[in-house]
Amino acid sequence: MTRKAAERVQVSSNMYWKVRASYSADTLADRHRHGVRQPFEFRGHWYVSIGGMSCRKGHEEDEAYRLVPLAHFDGEASFCGQNRPGFQGDWATNRRAQPEGFYHGMMVKRDTSAGLWVLQGPPILFVRAEPKLAGTEVAMVVMDEVEPIDQEPGEPEAGLQLDFAGNTVEVRPKGNGKPVQLTFDDALKLQTWQASAGEAVL
Repeated sequence: MTRKAAERVQVSSNMYWKVRASYSADTLADRHRHGVRQPFEFRGHWYVSIGGMSCRKGHEEDEAYRLVPLAHFDGEASFCGQNRPGFQGDWATNRRAQPEGFYHGMMVKRDTSAGLWVLQGPPILFVRAEPKLAGTEVAMVVMDEVEPIDQEPGEPEAGLQLDFAGNTVEVRPKGNGKPVQLTFDDALKLQTWQASAGEAVL
């Protein structure tokens, strides 16, 4: 990420997965597409994510740039990998030196009918709000008192959970298929579905 975000916004899980699903750094770099995935709406404008990070403690964040029509963009614009007029030397170095962020002024295609658009910075950093569930703190205290579980290689992740009597029990789910690697788009769909299903239960 560029780390030049002008604003840090905390959003719900549902909103965050819309941000994550708009990730487009890979399609921007594709010289045959120069496209973006489905943008998300925020404060009456369209935005797309260019990447983020996830921490083991559940902290997740994505950086996103605003999408504006090329005709409304005040400045020089060019496709990914191409120096804009007035810039000399290394393209990536020039981009990193921009105060508005690396992707500012980058032209993109949304679809065949919408014409050309431009990413406008500085980006906004969207942070997923950590869910506050009743009983979470109690469960964590119980888990901290138990010895770590040895993980079986190749098996689903083992863990601990509370039974109906409040006792901590060890859970070792069995795998029932051959592991395969998801495509990025399929992984986003799965994460979005899991997030919406989880919130629906709550």
